[in-house]
Amino acid sequence: MNKIVAVKACKSCKRLVSEKICPGCGGRELTSDFEGYLFIIDASKSVFAQIIHASLKGEYALRVAK
Repeated sequence: MNKIVAVKACKSCKRLVSEKICPGCGGRELTSDFEGYLFIIDASKSVFAQIIHASLKGEYALRVAK
């Protein structure tokens, strides 16, 4: 049986998380109101990571509601 996990985006760093605290920046302001999905493998070499200011590998939202 597959378990559905609620994913939210951190309002500070746009990282997608299933926890209550963002493991990337420690932010506690999370929202389910986000658009797009980006998976960063190597943030130091990714143009997209630079655009969204991501410094760690992981899953990110492209747009997060304020």
